[in-house]
Amino acid sequence: GVSCLTGEGVQDFLTSLAEIVKRQYGADEREPALVTRARHVQHLTACVKALDAFVELAQLGDGAPLDIATEELRTAVNELGKITGRVD
Repeated sequence: GVSCLTGEGVQDFLTSLAEIVKRQYGADEREPALVTRARHVQHLTACVKALDAFVELAQLGDGAPLDIATEELRTAVNELGKITGRVD
């Protein structure tokens, strides 16, 4: 699981998410992922922005506003879903 209170699982979550994106776009250590559709770039940028906000909130530990942190994760997932077709 991922905890905003303790920060537990945040790094594992981000690492797993990065692996999924690498597999989706065929990236490896020699060649970065190439995103050619402007729509995908827009959604990936929004996803990264939401994840960055989540990480900042998670670093607050016990003082993290859980509702906002959760919303940032939801935003990130929805943005990826718009690329994969799982979200309209």
